[in-house]
Order: sequence, then structure tokens, then C-alpha cells
Amino acid sequence: MRRRGTSVWRNPGSAERIVVGLTALIAIGASIADASGAFDHVQWLVAHRLDFVILLLGLAAGFLAIHATSVENLHISVENLAQAQQDALNWTARLLTGEDENYLEGVSILRQNCRTIFLMQRSSTLVLGPEAQLTHEREFFRALLSAIANGTSFYHVVSLDGIHEHLRRTTLYFSSIDEARAHLEEDPFGRVVVKSGKNRVLMKQVRSDLARVKPDKQGRIMLVEHQDGTHEGVFTFDIGGLQSCIVVQGAKLKEYMTRALDFYRNDCDFIPFSALEEILAQSGISTTDKRPPLEDGAP
Repeated sequence: MRRRGTSVWRNPGSAERIVVGLTALIAIGASIADASGAFDHVQWLVAHRLDFVILLLGLAAGFLAIHATSVENLHISVENLAQAQQDALNWTARLLTGEDENYLEGVSILRQNCRTIFLMQRSSTLVLGPEAQLTHEREFFRALLSAIANGTSFYHVVSLDGIHEHLRRTTLYFSSIDEARAHLEEDPFGRVVVKSGKNRVLMKQVRSDLARVKPDKQGRIMLVEHQDGTHEGVFTFDIGGLQSCIVVQGAKLKEYMTRALDFYRNDCDFIPFSALEEILAQSGISTTDKRPPLEDGAP
């Protein structure tokens, strides 16, 4: 099977014809020499003419078999290498483990002059600010605000339920919530927007009135298109108490980015500013009066 983008040219039979021709010439020469008595003084050949012929034919056949196998293996190896290179261009992935690794990777990607950003979080770094114990989330928070200020096309999907659940978890400490809220405001239509510099971007949530959409089963994803047209993504997930992320690069992400933007436009609703304010007020986190939990044995 020949794959697109791969060229392997062979001249089948050329080596085989050379070997057969040489074998024939040797056999003819040996026959002439034997007929003239040139081998009469060679006692081994006198006693083992048939063995010599069989040996000669066996060597030729063995060479032909090895040659045919090696050419086919080489052909397969070149095909596999070419396919591996093509796959690498289309899709590469790295798996990282650690609660802060997805933010570290996100920062690295956001600093590469992005054209478009799609960010879907269960809660939102831009609403609650970075968690106090996550060093790289603070860098991520700054990188997002910088991207918005620079005019990057930004599409943000969050979950109000996720924000509420985050605020109820006593193990989390949102020391920068006031700083985050300073970047949130209500537009003339009562919708939540994020402001940074002179720019504003709208925030959305998953629609709950569509039977085919499951709001509580959405991913935690950041997809980015760079200025050169290349794409990267960070997919975050948990298994038990262990958080990991997969960092993906390649041309195939372009299609996924298109799907994500269609999802944002068609399957998400704008968030009423009043609904977000109500959740924050119910949780008592309108100011930085939330303290980190004391360790066991602490006074």
C-alpha cells in the first residue's frame, strides 16, 4: 500500500537478473574450463563436481532470497517512517501530571502571540482569581488578561454551578478574588464581560435547554490558534485526587477549534451579571474575608 506524500521507487528484478546472469556466466566458464581439463589437477573438484554445482546454485538462491526480503523490509521501513513524520505533523501529545501543570503549559502557549483563544473551565480563573496555592495559575491569570488587552479573539465558557461548588470547598483559598472582580463588569444588556485595558470580552455558560447538550459533562479545555496558523491545546482531567493534562499540537486541532467555536456560538448563553453576583453573595465571598483552613493541631 502506498501512502500519500511518500515516494519509494524500486526497479524490481534488476538485482535478480544480475545474479542469475553472473551465475550463468560462472557456470558456462566452469563448464568450458572443465571440458578443457583445466580442473583435472584440482582433486576436490574432480571428486565433487555435483556438490560444487549445488553449492553454487544454493549461494545464488540464498542471495536472491535475502535481497528480496531486505528490499521489502526497506520499503516497509521507509513507508513507516514517512507515516510517522506525517502523523507528527498532524498530531503530537504530551501527558503531564500535577495540579499546576496545566496552568504552566497554558502560560507557555499564551506567550506565543495568539490570534484566537477558546477557554472552557468548570469554574473560572477570571472570576475567582488564581487559587493561593497554585503559583502558575497566577501567571495564567495575568497571561489571559494580557491577551485580552492585546485584542486577541477570546471565547470563554464557564459554569455557574462550577463556580458555586468551588466556593463551597473549604480546602480552596481565593486570595485574589477582589483583583479578579475588578476586571468584571456588567454591559448595557446585563451580561458579564471581562475587561482588560481598553478591550472587553463576553463570558458564556453552557445552555441547559438542549437535550443533546449535557452541561455537567463538559471538558476543561484551552485551545489556541497562533498568528502563524498553528494550533495548540491543553486538556485537563482528574483521576481520583490526581490531576493531569494532555498538551496537544498539530494541524488536526484546527478542526477541533472550529467545533469549539461553533459550540460557543450555538450552544452557550451569555451570563447575566446578576446571576453571578448572586452566587458570590450567597457564598459570602464579596470581600477577601475567606481564610485558608488551619492545619491539624493549629491554634
